Amino acid sequence: MNPTHKLLGAAFFGFASLVATSHAQSDATTSASGATSTTAPIAPPDEKTSDAWVLGRTYLELDASLEKFNTTSQSATGAAPGLGVNLPLADSLDYGFQYGYEHAANSAFKLNDNTAETGLTLYDKFIGFAPFVTADVGYAWQRSSNTSAPSRFDHALYDVAAGVEVPVSKTASLRVWAAHDASFRKPNENDWTYNVGAHSWITSVLGTFVGVGWKSGYLGSHDSVAYTVGLRFALDSE
Repeated sequence: MNPTHKLLGAAFFGFASLVATSHAQSDATTSASGATSTTAPIAPPDEKTSDAWVLGRTYLELDASLEKFNTTSQSATGAAPGLGVNLPLADSLDYGFQYGYEHAANSAFKLNDNTAETGLTLYDKFIGFAPFVTADVGYAWQRSSNTSAPSRFDHALYDVAAGVEVPVSKTASLRVWAAHDASFRKPNENDWTYNVGAHSWITSVLGTFVGVGWKSGYLGSHDSVAYTVGLRFALDSE
């Protein structure tokens, strides 16, 4: 529903409630003491606390991705399960941890990658949207063959991202963000990923996620498109 319509509806309801309550109380108190009492109007809903938000929630996540690699010889498809946790530390600040494994192979390309990352997300909720920035550090254990990258590439890494979350209903939101991954050792991994996703809370505890990301991979060998589906399990529901 349009935020303006919500506010107008809430204002009308509050006004109607005020009139009805004041009229009833006026009749009762006037007969007893001649005094008239009123009640305060009902406050409009605060969209900053919409149930659609994922930012600021305590939850576990379980994802599965299908990644289509575009190599110089022929394409390959990878499967990538992952899990993570999000914990609010303060107003507008979340802590996150993610672990993912990926395997992809064909006759000209092979990849096995384990990655663990941890970091912070800073955000600010406005009425209707919330911009955010994320900074992660982590470590990856990567094995590959027939690519321009080393066959064994264990490395520390960092990941920075920026985007926006937009509630589109009481229980669903859209998220758009761009991320940059890089390694702390040569050859310097230098991935840019552009993502769009949708979250929906089916119940107060269970939510779903679907998304797609376009990656420009380091050394030109890991350009890909990844399709992701997942579940979210809220731990802060009443």
